[in-house]
Amino acid sequence: MSRSSIFSSSTLRLRGLRPTGAALAVLLLVVVEIGLGRREWIWTAVRNSNMGLLHLLERDVIPSAPPPTVLLLGSSRMRDAVPPRALERALGLPESSVLNLGITSGTPLEALILYRRHRAKLSHAKVLVVSAEDWYANAGIDPSDSDRRFATLRERMTEYPLEESLGLVAGWLWRTYDARFAIARWLKCQSRFCEGSAYVGPDRRVVYAGADPLEGPAQVDVTATVSGFYYRYAWSDRWLKQLERLIAEAREDGLRVIVVQFPFRDAYLAAVRERHGKAYDDYLRAVRSLHGAEVLIYEGASEVGIAQRYFRDYGHMTPLGAELMTGRLAAAIAAAPPARLAS
Repeated sequence: MSRSSIFSSSTLRLRGLRPTGAALAVLLLVVVEIGLGRREWIWTAVRNSNMGLLHLLERDVIPSAPPPTVLLLGSSRMRDAVPPRALERALGLPESSVLNLGITSGTPLEALILYRRHRAKLSHAKVLVVSAEDWYANAGIDPSDSDRRFATLRERMTEYPLEESLGLVAGWLWRTYDARFAIARWLKCQSRFCEGSAYVGPDRRVVYAGADPLEGPAQVDVTATVSGFYYRYAWSDRWLKQLERLIAEAREDGLRVIVVQFPFRDAYLAAVRERHGKAYDDYLRAVRSLHGAEVLIYEGASEVGIAQRYFRDYGHMTPLGAELMTGRLAAAIAAAPPARLAS
């Protein structure tokens, strides 16, 4: 059989690869790429998502906020642990001096993104407090939409496990692949309500309706949480490198930087130490060695005198727990910085 017969149009039709069909498929991919994959709005179209919440901060919180004296960045545990008005009272600061930009599932990447995109205002702060979480050192946690939307080509090539790196490089070239989950969310929400219950509270925190009981349950099952945070555990310093970049840029702007791990319920900490003790210790060692920041590590709730019922779950504080934690953080901020920072 000749090579020409192998690639004849009749053979292509028999195999379902008609040239016109292939052309239409390519055209559809181009339309989706231009119409959705490369549009900024697709990332933030659904408010009840990681990118939707980030957009809420950027659209409804930061622009209307005065330049802060104390800036708080990090995860939802940061958001819940430090009510801005309470910290202002504890430090003797005027109202609206503290800005808490903690975000659900927030990582150092979101913190770095917010700081860089709003540096002109946020760099007015005297103190930056940023949270650290034990799961920040786990390469087994899949990249989020923040990674897919904001990671540079160099970061995609050098800071992720090989399999994830290949996908992220492909997404850098073909943006529809990067935005596939955002597109899927948007399509799904065309037929059902997806906005969620997040809203901007009076103190400018992005909070959830009904998520702040004064006391939590006496006991919680932490099994699923530990399994999720340590899923396919493998050491990674990607997020810690991003935290180092944030520290360096804030220090360059003249800010004092404090990195804090907020306390957990005792049950969570005990389970982590039992099942993933080395991983947790490696993470603590890395956080304590961050250059240019003061590091505060709070571990079990009982070690810092916070009742177990002052947590909604494994580690998110209720308002009563936040009142106690805010006092401790205020004391750390008010104290003179150590002569020698972590290095």
